[in-house]
Amino acid sequence: MADKLNPWMVEKLAQAEKRGSSLKYIIEVAPGTREAVLAQLRVLPGLEVLATPADRYISVVVPSTSLLSRIETIPEVVKISAETVYGIRGTGPLTGLPLRFPRVFDPWRGEVGISKVEVEVGLLKGLATLPLRALSSFEEKVYTTDQVRQLLGVPKENKINTRVAVLDTGGIKFPHPLMHLNTKVYLKSLVPGEAPIDGMSHGSWVQAAAFGDDFTHPRWGRCEGVADAYEQAHFKVLSNLGFGMLSFILDGIYKAYEWGAKVISMSLGGPLEGSAIEDDPICRLVNDLSAKGVLFVIAAGNEGRDWSVGSPGAAPSAITVGSWGITRNALAGFSSRGPSGEFYRDHRDVWERDLAKVGEDLRKPDLVSFGGDDRAKEKLLSAGMPWYGPLTDLVPGFSLMMGTSMSTPVSAGMIALAYDRGYIKSAADVKAKLKAASTEPKSPLHGYGLLDWKKLAS
Repeated sequence: MADKLNPWMVEKLAQAEKRGSSLKYIIEVAPGTREAVLAQLRVLPGLEVLATPADRYISVVVPSTSLLSRIETIPEVVKISAETVYGIRGTGPLTGLPLRFPRVFDPWRGEVGISKVEVEVGLLKGLATLPLRALSSFEEKVYTTDQVRQLLGVPKENKINTRVAVLDTGGIKFPHPLMHLNTKVYLKSLVPGEAPIDGMSHGSWVQAAAFGDDFTHPRWGRCEGVADAYEQAHFKVLSNLGFGMLSFILDGIYKAYEWGAKVISMSLGGPLEGSAIEDDPICRLVNDLSAKGVLFVIAAGNEGRDWSVGSPGAAPSAITVGSWGITRNALAGFSSRGPSGEFYRDHRDVWERDLAKVGEDLRKPDLVSFGGDDRAKEKLLSAGMPWYGPLTDLVPGFSLMMGTSMSTPVSAGMIALAYDRGYIKSAADVKAKLKAASTEPKSPLHGYGLLDWKKLAS
């Protein structure tokens, strides 16, 4: 029975109990058995069912770890994992501003923060530091998403009919200038109490960069999404502060699949909970749905060190993206390095076992694309809701950002365009084309190298 317990969770359990007596768990059950398992769970003393995300998951609060052994005995239970906090990946420094960013408390991980690399400081803090931001804006090297498209060789004709989806902090739709009037945008929030419209700026940036229309900014120039998607969905799985629960992500992924998305862009992450094949809940779901024809394009993270690619970027079937700087023509300083996450670093026996099973697909990232660069003070311009940069953004609804969250939608747009035109059919096709075009072995810094259109269309 012990193999039903997530090994990462088991290792964290003693410390988590000290931080909070009633811990949250994700219970994965065999397909079609959720109602039967729910009936057995509800008779356990003190157990509270929080949610039933996707088709085979149950989120619960368990008052005592002694109940875990009883849950394990339920035949239909496949895996028990920790219900952890996910967010915008990384904890790197924001250029020159000593500001405290949002943090939340997670019994499993302690205090958790979001990426300081790619999240703007917010309207009030922006106003308070206006003189500093005014000066820094003139030092920044700014590239619009249209310039990025040109550098990557993306065709001018970029309309697609393939259904695509984004999971992030919320989306945008018309009348934002980067969304067509006739574009079908489906927005749904899976964050309790929050509307699906982006309240942070991160999700709207990602959506518009991947799948938006075009608009000319009066200061920086023309912006345009890499692929102009006629049908797109945005599932809000992160709050307006940039955080979400693992169960939100699982639910969002499955709803995107049910909606019919063929390419899903995910600029988010959390800790790798065990093996990316056998244990981690989101990696397992990504692997499963990839086998059913969905292409997942996922950010590597912004932690700038080795073994820092977490979940779900560590999933072997995912297309995992690091950030490459335009100005220096080099890996961004913040971009997370592989070959995978911390769990594998600390459990080399599991790493060698899984590497023998799936080979190079376990080594991350798979590729890099343009996402800005902290070492060059380089940022990219796309949508941003609400108006966070009162001086660096002269037009409400736009924002300057950098991070692997930015390189990911750029890649997702290119992959969706290649899929729509029939050049690729799977994540395996993408990796095979990049490998064929590379003259070097897959690198834990930049994977198979910089993604460009010629490689995909070859």
